[in-house]
Amino acid sequence: PHCVVEAGPHRTETMALDHALSWIDQAKAYGAGKLRGLALTGGEPFTEFELLAKTSNYGRSAGFVVSAVTNAFWATSRESALEVLTRLPAIKMLSISTDVHHQKTIPFEYVHNAILAARELDCLHNVAVCTDSRDDPGYRQIIRDLHSIGEVDTLRISIIFPVGRAERKASTFNYRFTPDPPSGACGMA
Repeated sequence: PHCVVEAGPHRTETMALDHALSWIDQAKAYGAGKLRGLALTGGEPFTEFELLAKTSNYGRSAGFVVSAVTNAFWATSRESALEVLTRLPAIKMLSISTDVHHQKTIPFEYVHNAILAARELDCLHNVAVCTDSRDDPGYRQIIRDLHSIGEVDTLRISIIFPVGRAERKASTFNYRFTPDPPSGACGMA
């Protein structure tokens, strides 16, 4: 309900490979090489594994540092997570999304498996956690679980920002309003 790009199982469209490669070429040409990173996201880019592999390899060969954003649905075991990441050597950074909304369908164990595989393969990673309240018991449990496996400095915490689907679902969230303005824009956007 909080996804800024309205991702979810109902979204079935796929980016064409030629479009992705063309956009990488355009990004490389833009600003005489000022762009150095390529972040692959979706929805969930790991659902189209071959497209992800070809796109990430092409991005790496174009000189980009390639990262991917994932919910870790594919990390059903430590072994499967290692196998998946080993087949994607161009991806040098992983951003793993988890929160009370993701955990309705993606167990924390999968997130843990993805973290273990990233560590073992020396793939930089972070864990992105969205919440509508830092007092939410589910959020607090996720943070405890992440801390218990040594994930402290890798956490990126964001307050759910009412944009995209979250704008229409805002009444279902537990926002606390203050007279203070936000310190910045939504980090997930």
